[in-house]
Amino acid sequence: MDFVDKTLECVECDSAFTFSAAEQELFASRGLQNDPKRCLDCREARKRRHADEGGVDGPGYRRREMFPA
Repeated sequence: MDFVDKTLECVECDSAFTFSAAEQELFASRGLQNDPKRCLDCREARKRRHADEGGVDGPGYRRREMFPA
């Protein structure tokens, strides 16, 4: 399958960004079917925010304290 560069619009900052053929190939090799919705800068900022909020568990989530049985 031949991939061609696409110009997409970021949902966060509304700027145009290029989804290159190489990125499309990488997405396809990983089984990802949807195009990215955010530009690289917004993706990185979102990852940083997500990590600051506690990661996958989200904000306000408290992990249970585990004790030996």
